[in-house]
Amino acid sequence: MTTKPTIIYTGLRAPRLDRDLLSGVTLHHHPTIRISYFTPENFDAVQNALAREPYAVFLSRNGVIGLSEWAVSEQTTLDLEQAIVWAVGAATAQQVRTTFQRPAAQPMEQNALGLTRTFATLAKRPVVLFTAEEPRPEFPDWLEKNGWRFDRFPVYRTDILENADLRQRFSDSKDEYVVFTSPSTVKGFLSSLKREDLTGLDTHWISIGPSTSAEIESAGGKVHWESEEPEIQQVLLTLIRELT
Repeated sequence: MTTKPTIIYTGLRAPRLDRDLLSGVTLHHHPTIRISYFTPENFDAVQNALAREPYAVFLSRNGVIGLSEWAVSEQTTLDLEQAIVWAVGAATAQQVRTTFQRPAAQPMEQNALGLTRTFATLAKRPVVLFTAEEPRPEFPDWLEKNGWRFDRFPVYRTDILENADLRQRFSDSKDEYVVFTSPSTVKGFLSSLKREDLTGLDTHWISIGPSTSAEIESAGGKVHWESEEPEIQQVLLTLIRELT
């Protein structure tokens, strides 16, 4: 009897896939991160920054949600009317539309590198970033290096989650495919398995994008496949088609 391929998805949110699509694979969701939203003290600084007709840039869906929760905690309405809103990718742009009823521009290459390449073609104006407490450095570092004026407001943190169910589920098999959605999910996976690195394992590593691939490789793993589109539903659909 042929063993069905097993997919272990380590991202935060459970995927929404039709049962019929899963007939040829076994899919398990074992998140290795969790998100904590928090409310920094100076909300007036956000309002003042947004009044300068900036580019308002969201580097993740969580940045959108975190900003919205901050505004709710302040019992105020957030004014994005004077800002040109940018999102790192389609999922983040959809979250902007859902939360703030505003469209958001997106780079052709939907990641931090794509943002830097796009902003290199834009006229300079102030930038307001809504990020994690410890954001990926590529885009902020590029802004600083190239003389852009920007304000950064952290509105959430990513915590590593040790997942005991994942530790029990993981079998280190060539029929096993682990899907990572961020560098933090790689770190959480290693923490869950109580391993220092990925060396010597037979499992296939699937990456949502370049920064995640870099984390896999720095941990001694070889990326089986890196998605060209950083949208998890599409990543999983493409992987399932490949395996079935």
